[in-house]
Amino acid sequence: MKPPVRGWLAKLMRYGFTGGLAAFVDLAGFAILLGAGVVLPAAAFLSFMFATVVNYGFSARFAFASPISISGYFRFLIFAAIGLVTNVAITILFDAAGLPSVRAKLAGIAVAFGVNFVLNLTYVFAQPDRRKKHLP
Repeated sequence: MKPPVRGWLAKLMRYGFTGGLAAFVDLAGFAILLGAGVVLPAAAFLSFMFATVVNYGFSARFAFASPISISGYFRFLIFAAIGLVTNVAITILFDAAGLPSVRAKLAGIAVAFGVNFVLNLTYVFAQPDRRKKHLP
């Protein structure tokens, strides 16, 4: 049996890889869509949504060894939205506090990554019996 911390750290490392892959997909998709003449807000939204599909698939199978399902994807998407709001809020807060904008954005990304990892570990990819213990 693996010690719990070792299993948790392995999931964190695999989740970091899948997040990096999703970020690449988001950025590349955004650039392709802009190049194809799609307006910026639509390109940003569509590339983010495509990246969530990639992120969910790789997170489910690679990071958390969970089955892929439509309901799982929608759970993932809800928590991705929480991560997005966290990212933007931290970025705005740190920028307003005087941190250079790029560093503020890096802080937002880092905090959102941690929040998303915990939410995915605890709710999205948790075993159904474990998920019930955490939900109200």
